[in-house]
Amino acid sequence: MAVVYHAIPGTTIFVLWGGLVTFLPIAFLVGCLATVRKYRFAAFTNDSGNVLFSVSRVGPHREAFDAFVAELRRRVEQSRDAARAGALG
Repeated sequence: MAVVYHAIPGTTIFVLWGGLVTFLPIAFLVGCLATVRKYRFAAFTNDSGNVLFSVSRVGPHREAFDAFVAELRRRVEQSRDAARAGALG
């Protein structure tokens, strides 16, 4: 029994694979761009600039993100002031 491969006249295997190799990355890129989500982060750093804690605005409570960050900032500053006062006093 002989195996017969039917080819598209005038094309080679490189042309067929080249089209596939070109099409797939473009399709993946379009899919990624269509589903991209913008995330908003708040990063808290120490005095030397290292990020110690970061939070993102996602999930069911994303509308309360700004209030949460403001409260967290207030508590961090309060804790930092208390630590500095304890070190000095």
